[in-house]
Amino acid sequence: MNFTIQLVSSALKRLWVRGVLLAVFCCAGLPTLAAAAEKGDAEVYEFSADVVRRNTKENNRVTQGRMYVGRHGVRTEGERAGQKVWMIFKPEEKLVWTLFPQQKVYTVSEGMVIGRPPMPDEQESPCRKDPQFVCREMGVQAIGGRETRLWDISLRSSAPGGSIEPYARMWVDVGLKIAIREAYVDGLEVNMENLKQGAQPQSLFDLPAGFQKVSAPPQADGVKK
Repeated sequence: MNFTIQLVSSALKRLWVRGVLLAVFCCAGLPTLAAAAEKGDAEVYEFSADVVRRNTKENNRVTQGRMYVGRHGVRTEGERAGQKVWMIFKPEEKLVWTLFPQQKVYTVSEGMVIGRPPMPDEQESPCRKDPQFVCREMGVQAIGGRETRLWDISLRSSAPGGSIEPYARMWVDVGLKIAIREAYVDGLEVNMENLKQGAQPQSLFDLPAGFQKVSAPPQADGVKK
């Protein structure tokens, strides 16, 4: 569950792109959309959306989830190993609650520095700082009625005279400054659908009543203490 945006190896560098939406959806780790919520000011872009993960090379296998981004944090709802998993990210408190609603238990991760990775045109982006990434802006496209900028992202081999291979395409929402669609050469696609901009209730980002704190996630045969 602990995706990190620190680019400390080639494998993690690849996750910079692959995780922009994937991390917030499929329970792969830290949120990528909490930076604005952390500011606590008028620049917070609040919205909700369905997130659909599809692999065109695996019989179009589809997994769906939901996410909410608000002034008080980020919430994702998905499924893992056949059970529902909710995650509530609290940037100001630097903590993450992982909730298992079927068992009414939750775990806590504390001391988490929560924020989104930079978009391709931002100064801290690997597109600007890491020569392994080759990023080209391909123009403006409309996705679900929203204006996006399409980025073509390739990876340069570290070997002498190495080739440049296509890796992914990313559609960055001009207004929200986040990727609302990603498509990878291995067939994986991640899309935000039914995106609705607007204030989100604080209750979405509060710990629900009746949940018991545990030290480890529940296992198939119960809760591991």
